[in-house]
Amino acid sequence: KKTRIEVQIPGRESVQIARKDKNPPVVWTLLPDHHLYIESIDKKKDEAKKEFLGNETLEGHPCKKYRVSLYGPTGIYSGLQWEATDLDDTPIRQEYQRENQTLVIELKNIHVQPLESTLFEIPAGYKKAEGSPFKQRR
Repeated sequence: KKTRIEVQIPGRESVQIARKDKNPPVVWTLLPDHHLYIESIDKKKDEAKKEFLGNETLEGHPCKKYRVSLYGPTGIYSGLQWEATDLDDTPIRQEYQRENQTLVIELKNIHVQPLESTLFEIPAGYKKAEGSPFKQRR
């Protein structure tokens, strides 16, 4: 399975490519403005705990709602996640809390369509980010 999510936030653009067909599964985050990419091995099953809370509909998509705990490099994040069953259980809304911060990620304007296979690869000319990519972006 391959997914591509394009994110546009004022002042920042990124593309996340998940390749579950690779062994081990990999996620590449592309930073187009800097021709960099971040590679992470997809260990989510080992690093996350999920508790099923029920079914809900978000943005017209039937979803399974979970309470989740994610173990990341900067600590534990806990919150809620809605996975769209009609989109192969892709999380379309995530709400995480850590210390006094809340992070909400919500996918909108979802379009499912056939795409060129090259859109699921690292583009030519991109370099792997070493260390913290956010420090490199300055």
